[in-house]
Amino acid sequence: MHANISHLLFNMFALWMFGNVIENVLGTQKFIIFYLICGLGAAVCHMLVFNWENAAFFTEFNKLTNGQQIQYINQTMVAELSNPATVPMVGASGAIFGLLFAFGYLFPNLMIYIYFLFPLKAKYFVAIYAVIELFAGIRSSPTDNVAHFAHLGGMLFAFLLLKMWKMSSRNMYRY
Repeated sequence: MHANISHLLFNMFALWMFGNVIENVLGTQKFIIFYLICGLGAAVCHMLVFNWENAAFFTEFNKLTNGQQIQYINQTMVAELSNPATVPMVGASGAIFGLLFAFGYLFPNLMIYIYFLFPLKAKYFVAIYAVIELFAGIRSSPTDNVAHFAHLGGMLFAFLLLKMWKMSSRNMYRY
């Protein structure tokens, strides 16, 4: 399930580009575990941030209203938003960001060509992308429709898994 065709195509391109290398390093079974845990971790991070942001909004809204009917509706909305099944999120971008992080973490000095023209080391590409996602998540607006903290959650869970498996760029070939 993806938001649109370009969302699907960019995710599949990144899966092919970075997933191929990471699968060769981890092996197929460990790669599938890695991919799924990064995706689930991204969903958990998104749900936590989403619920935290909306609970704060409804708490403030509740302070402003004194009517019982409005308060009942407000409590119902807060209960609905805190239900993990109602948190809107589509796509596999969190898992893809986990792969992106793993690529930059395991092969920090490999070059990535931005728009096939501008070379940039993987470690810088990943760091810049993470900072952009963090700032975009902090200043996100309701019309953004991007789960920035899911992307960062995928990166976080990738880091935790690689640390747990004791994998680092020292284990890989230097380029």
